[in-house]
Amino acid sequence: MGLEPDFTMPEIQKQQPQTSRTYKLDLESKRIIGKVDGLKAIEQFVLKVISTARFRYLIYSSQYGNEALDLKGQDITQEYIEAELPRMVTEAIIYDERVLKVDGFVFDFIGDEVFVSFEVDTTEGYLKVEGVKYGV
Repeated sequence: MGLEPDFTMPEIQKQQPQTSRTYKLDLESKRIIGKVDGLKAIEQFVLKVISTARFRYLIYSSQYGNEALDLKGQDITQEYIEAELPRMVTEAIIYDERVLKVDGFVFDFIGDEVFVSFEVDTTEGYLKVEGVKYGV
């Protein structure tokens, strides 16, 4: 009989990656139309988060949403937009653990609107987001 306690180490199990399966939204009609998973679910998240104003809706945490929607009506320059909009869009998206990098921003200024395209590197692959409209 030894002085050591009779103790066996539990087997360590590897954590399985969680699915990104979620409801599929029709953002135009604002209806749920099924389910979506993988890269399509991440794309839906990106489109939804960049079209939702940050700090405006109590249902969302302070991490969710995009501050760039508050630029409309402010007297700001094209240079300011080109410098700050990538940061604002990236901050809206990057907190999701499925998103690895946001870059490749391209701007198209038409009147008082700017159309932004960018790329998102995710755990499921690459997304190309094109023609996101912001009023300035």
